[in-house]
Amino acid sequence: MSLSDHRFKGPQLLIAVTSPCVAALILSQTDVLWTAIFATCIFGLFSSQYQPVTQTVLMKAAPAELRGRVNSLLSLSQGLGSVGVVFYGVVADATDLQTAYLLFGGLCAVLLSGYFATSRSFQRLN
Repeated sequence: MSLSDHRFKGPQLLIAVTSPCVAALILSQTDVLWTAIFATCIFGLFSSQYQPVTQTVLMKAAPAELRGRVNSLLSLSQGLGSVGVVFYGVVADATDLQTAYLLFGGLCAVLLSGYFATSRSFQRLN
């Protein structure tokens, strides 16, 4: 047993993934500085929890002979996040920043909630 082999990985992953989506929705609707600062802190705090929990879940699920490949694909997918930021910038330029936060935050929350609600493998995580 390692330090990363803890219980409740599923709910922790759900919170780590959906919290930045909710923070983006809050940022899209607020004009108050303190609310925006709070949402930005939530965004940063839970975004940093995503990688360790995801890596733990993937390494526990992958067979020993494939763990190196799975880890390299995870690193590659996280490195491709900048492509998403470029797309986000294009949408923000075409509309405005609040609309982009609302669009992507809402889309992210809906897709992830649907996935986590219907995925049997996620529901078996402990």
